[in-house]
Amino acid sequence: MDADRAARRAAQTEFDRPLIVEAGAGTGKTTVLAGRIVGWALGPGWEQAAAPEDAARPAAPPAAPETGAAIAARVLEGVAAITFTEAAAAEMSSRVAAFLAAFAGGTEDGLAGVEHDMVAPGTDPPERRRRAGALLGALDHLTVRTIHSFCLGLLQRHPLAAGLHPRLRVDPDGRLLDELVDRVVERQVASLAGQPDPALARLALQGRGPRRTADALRQLALAGLPATALAADPFAGPRLAALGRRLLDLVDRLADAAENLVGVSSVRLATKTLRAASSTRPAAERLVRDCEALANPDRRTDRLAGDDHSDRSRAASPTAGRSPTPYLALISLLEQIETDWTDRLLKRLADWSRDRFTPTERQALEDDAAATAPAAGELHGLLRHLLRLDPELLEAARAVLAPLLADLERELRAAGVIGFQGLLVEARRLLAERPGVRGRERRRLRQLLVDEFQDTDRLQCELIALLALDGPAAERPGLFVVGDPKQSIYGWRSADLEAYRRFLEQALAAGGRVCLLDRNFRSPSVLLEETERVVAPVMVEEAGVQPAFQPLAAGRDPAAGEGFRRGRWAPVEYWVSWDPDAGPDTGAETAARLEAEAVAADLLALHREEGLAWSEFGLLFRSMHRLDTFLESLRRRGIPFDVSRDRQYYRRREVIDAAALVRAVLSPVDHLALLTFLRSPAVGVPDAALLPLWRHGFPGLMTELEGPDPARLAGLRQCVRHAAGELPADIPGLDRIRGWESSLERAIDDLAALRRAFLTEPADRFVEQLRRRTLVEAIEGARYLGAYRLANLDRFFRRLEEALEQRAGNAAAVLRALRRAVAETEEAEEAAPRQSGEEAVRVTTIHGAKGLEFGHVYLVQLHAEAGRGEPRAADPGEAEAGSADWGRAGPGGAQTGPEPHEYALFGAPTPGFDRVEARRRRVEAAERVRTLYVGLTRARERLVLAGRWPAEPAPPAP
Repeated sequence: MDADRAARRAAQTEFDRPLIVEAGAGTGKTTVLAGRIVGWALGPGWEQAAAPEDAARPAAPPAAPETGAAIAARVLEGVAAITFTEAAAAEMSSRVAAFLAAFAGGTEDGLAGVEHDMVAPGTDPPERRRRAGALLGALDHLTVRTIHSFCLGLLQRHPLAAGLHPRLRVDPDGRLLDELVDRVVERQVASLAGQPDPALARLALQGRGPRRTADALRQLALAGLPATALAADPFAGPRLAALGRRLLDLVDRLADAAENLVGVSSVRLATKTLRAASSTRPAAERLVRDCEALANPDRRTDRLAGDDHSDRSRAASPTAGRSPTPYLALISLLEQIETDWTDRLLKRLADWSRDRFTPTERQALEDDAAATAPAAGELHGLLRHLLRLDPELLEAARAVLAPLLADLERELRAAGVIGFQGLLVEARRLLAERPGVRGRERRRLRQLLVDEFQDTDRLQCELIALLALDGPAAERPGLFVVGDPKQSIYGWRSADLEAYRRFLEQALAAGGRVCLLDRNFRSPSVLLEETERVVAPVMVEEAGVQPAFQPLAAGRDPAAGEGFRRGRWAPVEYWVSWDPDAGPDTGAETAARLEAEAVAADLLALHREEGLAWSEFGLLFRSMHRLDTFLESLRRRGIPFDVSRDRQYYRRREVIDAAALVRAVLSPVDHLALLTFLRSPAVGVPDAALLPLWRHGFPGLMTELEGPDPARLAGLRQCVRHAAGELPADIPGLDRIRGWESSLERAIDDLAALRRAFLTEPADRFVEQLRRRTLVEAIEGARYLGAYRLANLDRFFRRLEEALEQRAGNAAAVLRALRRAVAETEEAEEAAPRQSGEEAVRVTTIHGAKGLEFGHVYLVQLHAEAGRGEPRAADPGEAEAGSADWGRAGPGGAQTGPEPHEYALFGAPTPGFDRVEARRRRVEAAERVRTLYVGLTRARERLVLAGRWPAEPAPPAP
């Protein structure tokens, strides 16, 4: 029996020890999970539930025999399956129901992927059918939930032990958090009236005012960084000493590796680079020495408080309780680096890290070049990090944000609000700190199944381990974990392969074993062989970062064919997005346009000539940066599409204009929104008219307009006429928009009526008037691709009505959410015309396609890098296990993580933040390979890979 079949049988028969199944792409993991639930429920689970609870207990008086329904309910109540999306939970529940229905009807022989002869093998068919029927009727007792829903249920069962608000409210999208953040920041600003705070003033002078402070506070809270982490001094002596030792070690490594370059006259730049490294050494030694002297009073010398660096201009006032000497030694070190390491020398160091040595340098180094490159790379990275350190800014940011974050934690606790990360933190803390609760939960469960385990983070791994790998073996539930490290592509959501690796070690130590599913039932062999050819050479194993590549075997019937091979189409195609005249120099925009046109033409040809349904096609992106170009090509050809969530929705012109209209109605003082609405197609005020309008006081008059006040409306009409009369007649193009002043007067009337309606009408009536009076939908529907614009506006207004109802007409809360969505281009679904229905080309990222499959897959823009976006106001490092989350501070505010937290505030990092960034870069590089693997394995028949071929391969990052 091969390993794949043995793993499938073990899933249905081995229930007494941890079983970890690594299921490759397309191997049918959902079937395996559902098969295990059915195998347990019909076999050992039923036998245990039907047996007396305690065989040693004296026999009780005869009672009525227990019904099958009661036994079935008890069986399923002891099973919990954890998934990571609601869709996956629904699919698993549906699959279990289908399997039970097949067994109840005696048609289990036709079940694909289930070893039906191994399910309750000692039970005769009539009894098995009876059990299956009872289980099917009790299916609502089965727990199939997302990890967050599972944690919520755990906390709700033990609210007192968890120490949480009795009416816990989950805040899935952060809206409640946003409102509390704004409340906390506004309260702080109000409390400082007439009493300027130096730290807050410093931040404000650098453009980091209340709004940026609120953004930073929100990001810290969402990441789960506790206030205690900000209160801890990031420049404490031990941390600075560690930083100094790292620098000394790297300087010595470079000096040892490149010593042959010293004194070579023909490599003067190299010699200067090494001298700069050497001159950095004394300042680093001083930092280490001062930190050690502070930690060991017996070693303190007179020079500890010396004057050699006490007057540095960059030195900020040390925080209370901190000895100034190590802090000033750090300032001295930073100034030394700024002086010695010019941009030219740093570039030389970066070139060495990329193995770019001049011929003379390489000749002088000989065999030492191989050791010089990594030493130069690490030193270059640390120097760049040191040059980013801004202790004074970080101190000011901490002084402002630490008390705000503590205040926010109190507000969240009092309101009983918790986020998704908070659910994990609190559930893990409850199990870790309450042995009684942990024991009761373990005994309540008989089987615990976890899907997509490669996407877990450290908290989730610890939570599962506390439930299934801790305590007496007799109390533990059977554990069944399914995952594929090759498909771990959510590092930006804290998915952690190192945590996965450690969990596997713990499970193996508890007597578990790892099985492999490698038979793929989705793709033909030609596609699987191409996947191996492309991915295997670059998926190089690195513990905790990258798994080893495992080839997939074709499980499809050979008669199904070797992929889509008809006419000019082949199962695997590579398209190079080049302009024939420009070749490798083709610009990114041109390449995207050519690629989009080719994809749209191919889709249309396959639909018309081969009769393929639109839903057979998947258009997958690494990055959605050029999405509009592709959608435009699809629209022009009338190809229906369904776009997953992305950041383009709030960039649509019609959505921006509609948002400006709403803001102008709800906030009369928002003159930027007013200006945007005036310039929109719904009003059409020419730019030339804006200056005279503003000169005549138009914004102030609009601010005072609270409703249809005849006097104020008359004043506004007069203002409009004065402005129109001042426009020169010879302005180019003005004759094409004659009558704009009439349109503006109508818009003023509409805004007046809508402002009154918002105050007096319910949400649905107000939104109805908003749509009817302004005619924005009629205008946008008459424009190019109007059907798509109308679909976006319909979705926008429906969401606006929901937001108004949820916030009970709180204009400030709605405006905050709307501004943030537009400013941060919040993710939302692109709407499609209603007539397109479900029969459409699926357009999504590779991440969004995980778990999906298509007949034809187009992997487009493969050369495009994922956008970094704007710098964040706060960038917390990975929160340590057990640290407090924004849903609730830790007991006594104590930090329980084993290491200090690292973070960056307004661009100023803590001393060890570079290691967080280095880890992120390693994870991102490894995930790029795994993301390609996921994309390649989505296709059932044909695979197209398209992108711009680079003129020269990019050098690796240092």
